[in-house]
Amino acid sequence: MNNIKQYVLLLLVIPILSGCVVQKGIDFGHWAKTAERIKLVKIFAPQNASKMSGQEQILFVPVLGTMPEELKPIINDNFYQEIRNYVPARTFTVSDDSANAEYLSKKNLIGTGDMINTTEIARLGSIFEATDVLVIFIRNLRPYPPQVLSFQLVMVNTASTEIRLKIDGTFDASEQQVVLALADHMQSRRARKFDAQNLDVMLQSPKEFSSFVASYTSHALARELVGDKAFKNMTTLADNKGTTSHEDR
Repeated sequence: MNNIKQYVLLLLVIPILSGCVVQKGIDFGHWAKTAERIKLVKIFAPQNASKMSGQEQILFVPVLGTMPEELKPIINDNFYQEIRNYVPARTFTVSDDSANAEYLSKKNLIGTGDMINTTEIARLGSIFEATDVLVIFIRNLRPYPPQVLSFQLVMVNTASTEIRLKIDGTFDASEQQVVLALADHMQSRRARKFDAQNLDVMLQSPKEFSSFVASYTSHALARELVGDKAFKNMTTLADNKGTTSHEDR
């Protein structure tokens, strides 16, 4: 019954929320009725990639890409905190204004044509004694309604200098499936009452929207790194301890 109320509410409020949700060839009533879900990220991983053991030391590189200076620390912190919440390994970061700033720059890590420089990324892992290095490159950011956050996440193994996993994501708040995923995010976190006002805040606030994107992405990242069975066990244990609910999306 709660799900039915949720989708009925979405059907009523989405057309008026800042005029940001548009029809993309499929009537929204269809989405609301069937509760259809489309994955919002594409994951690429070698077929022989091993799952995480939990002993890894992961270096999180401060988020790269062009974005307003006032939003960079917000987006960076959202991704860093969500990855630490989900990924069952020690994840740490370093300041990009430190003595190693030149090693952490986009110029050093992302080559011409946005090509990932795995050698330099792995070098960071050696410098900071990490088994793996996570780099997130923001490709497109529109911090006003309808918001857009597009990025690429790359995880490079320090020893092999090879890509362990790559995630491409584009979250466009004018897309119906993004709004539905955002509604699920609000429900699973149980931190807000689900209503039109709170949904509107999430759709308009760069901080809240990027938090949703970071959570969704970290969920997908952790699930790929540890495997479906282990991930479900992790989330079940977290729920039993009364912590934040990370339900399947």
